[in-house]
Amino acid sequence: MSTLAVNTLQAQTGSTVSVLSGQTLHAPGHVVQVLHTAYGAQSNSTAAAYVDLCNIVITPKCAGSSFFLLANFSWSGKGALNLFRNSTQLHSHDTDPYIMWGMNQGSAWNSNSLRTMVTVTDYDSPTYTLGNSVTYHVKYRSRGTSGVDAAGINEKTSGSTMSNFTVMEIAQ
Repeated sequence: MSTLAVNTLQAQTGSTVSVLSGQTLHAPGHVVQVLHTAYGAQSNSTAAAYVDLCNIVITPKCAGSSFFLLANFSWSGKGALNLFRNSTQLHSHDTDPYIMWGMNQGSAWNSNSLRTMVTVTDYDSPTYTLGNSVTYHVKYRSRGTSGVDAAGINEKTSGSTMSNFTVMEIAQ
């Protein structure tokens, strides 16, 4: 492999520098690609284990890229909304794996529980081989297995595109 070192790249004529078809240039820190999905299904859980809500499969275009993840979900109840790379949980706080515990509801979760939008982000730099895909998941779980500790997604917005998940590849 060869390296071309220049101080300035300038178009010979006009103001556009062209790159051959099939070739790309990516400056470190720039967004290479963005994938997005909306999640409109209504879901509630008293599961002690994480429940998969949605995922994005991304095939990196550049070697060594990092990924910015943004999950924004309509939430109710008590529990955790979290991000995963394949089966690896990306967030953990000490011995407590929860990102948030609802709105500190004193009574049992029900269809009239307070709703809010919850946003979880992460900047992930996994090891991968170009040509292979990386799968990111948004998952949630309740705080406990009883109704008082239940959690819900899109409880009052079923079918809408209010909840969503975005993954951006960032060149390094």
